[in-house]
Amino acid sequence: MVSLTEVETSNADTTAMVRLRIQIERTLKSSSFDALRDIVCENHGQVIVLRGHVESFFLKQQAQEAVRKVDRRVPIVNMVSVG
Repeated sequence: MVSLTEVETSNADTTAMVRLRIQIERTLKSSSFDALRDIVCENHGQVIVLRGHVESFFLKQQAQEAVRKVDRRVPIVNMVSVG
């Protein structure tokens, strides 16, 4: 059985991750690199997942660095394709 404290903690964690995702999306949308504006940001549990397509590995790295500027501690899975 799940305790009320566990549910409250889980809900707080989820809310914090949704807020973080929104911040990251805003950062990507306001990037000086046009290609980063189309990157999709998702949160899966406590992990941020980046998806999309860019023309270079440099831009893929810039997408990841944009996340790091918002929160250096969050785990990132960078699924952005290059080509």
